[in-house]
Amino acid sequence: MGESTIVNTRSNNLGAYILIAIGIIFLAAQVFDFDIGRIFDISWPLFVIIPGVVFLFIAVTGDAKSAGFAIPGAIVTGTGLILWFQETFNRWESWAYVWTLYPVFLGAALMFIGARQNHEVQIKQGRGFITFGVIGFLIAAAFFELLIFNENGQIGRWLVPGLLILAGGYMLFFRRGGGYIGDKSKRG
Repeated sequence: MGESTIVNTRSNNLGAYILIAIGIIFLAAQVFDFDIGRIFDISWPLFVIIPGVVFLFIAVTGDAKSAGFAIPGAIVTGTGLILWFQETFNRWESWAYVWTLYPVFLGAALMFIGARQNHEVQIKQGRGFITFGVIGFLIAAAFFELLIFNENGQIGRWLVPGLLILAGGYMLFFRRGGGYIGDKSKRG
């Protein structure tokens, strides 16, 4: 058997393995009189994660042409992991900044594809996306978590509006080259 035949056989058997695993879970629930609904209370994001993992599996086990499956795999799996975190810790407000992780997911997929297909430019682009996403995530997470969401939110209640007023006042009265509004020497 050739290597590609073995990979294709594994890919074709994946659905069978998933069905067997689900069947075992339901059977165990019957045998041990376990409420299967409790599993899905916090693990419903698995229904998002599993398709993403299937895409990643295809990208990793397939030939170089199937490496493109890493993009939907990384994005869907990443989304499922975010949802699982939010469901487990009841942190749904984190959507305010967690979306900045999507460039990280894309960047990781681009790096994988670039490495798989020997495209150095794509690897470099992937690194750029990851850097941008991590920096954006850290800044946004710090802003929301430190100033808005928790006990320190009291600071944010006053600091954010104050900073906005100061920025607007600066723009209004001290524009670059425009002088401040009361400066009659600039008027025609």
